[in-house]
Amino acid sequence: MESRYFPFFIDMTGKKVLVAGAGSIALRRVSALLRFGAVITVVAPQMREEFQKLQQQYGTEHLHLEQKTCDPEQVTDYDLVLTATDSGETDQRIWEACKMHHVWVNVASDQTLCDFRFPALAETEELVVGITSNNGDHRKVRKVSAQIREVLETENYNLE
Repeated sequence: MESRYFPFFIDMTGKKVLVAGAGSIALRRVSALLRFGAVITVVAPQMREEFQKLQQQYGTEHLHLEQKTCDPEQVTDYDLVLTATDSGETDQRIWEACKMHHVWVNVASDQTLCDFRFPALAETEELVVGITSNNGDHRKVRKVSAQIREVLETENYNLE
């Protein structure tokens, strides 16, 4: 039976997250997690300027940047690990360390190595909608999440 992912929402306040990699996927995920109160460490040999801007905005107590190669043994200090490197070998080593230490992991380049999916988000002050696909159809997820964002921006909800 093919894996299906159950959507659930967790309080990320104070949760320690390790992000291996500092590309565009990592940047989107870090930006989202910071909005929900996570404490994040980004580890990558090269760091995009946007990460420094996020660190200035959220402070070093919420975003720590380490410009180096990620050591898979670092995973033991974290609640969640996201790996979005350009190296399948590095992702595999980090995944293996997470499995050994029972740390939930998401490998951006290989959905078969994910304990959880990172959803597309549509947010207002009152609502958060997460969208993912059981079959990995990222185009459909992008399209549906854009449509939901549009509805959330234009509708006046009576939530009473």
